[in-house]
Amino acid sequence: PPPPPPPLFQAVDGILDFHCSLVGSEMCIRDRLGEARIRRAGRHVTIVAWHDMLRRSLAAADLLATDGIDAEVLDPVTVSPLDTDTLVASVSRTGACVVVEEAPVSGGLGAEIGAVLMEQAFGWLDRPLVRLGIPDSPIPMAEHLAQALVPSVDDIVSAVRSLMGHR
Repeated sequence: PPPPPPPLFQAVDGILDFHCSLVGSEMCIRDRLGEARIRRAGRHVTIVAWHDMLRRSLAAADLLATDGIDAEVLDPVTVSPLDTDTLVASVSRTGACVVVEEAPVSGGLGAEIGAVLMEQAFGWLDRPLVRLGIPDSPIPMAEHLAQALVPSVDDIVSAVRSLMGHR
């Protein structure tokens, strides 16, 4: 058979240093390509996030813990190949999922992850899958306005609390 397609890697300013702090600094891209990583184990809800949303989701998980919500934070690491086995296994343990991305909600990687989970993990979901991202609207040119659309730590906490029935 032909070899698999090469993995896609996207470097974003400021993200590589954060990623290195999570996985070690030797050669920070030591994660096995095609294998998702659980960056924080949890029992009640899976938060799937990457790039800066991973950092924000980890901070949100710490805040959620004070409410008694034990959030698992999963980093897909690569999008092609996408590690669906780890995604499905995590959702099957927690029964709930929030996909967080720094992109429009429709038509992106978050939508694809949501579709994969609905196809392969629907039976394990106790609640509707939630996608959190930039609203489907024009993105302003002014940086401060554009950043206001990106999910914040508080937005992630609110989405998870709402999904889990907390206020």
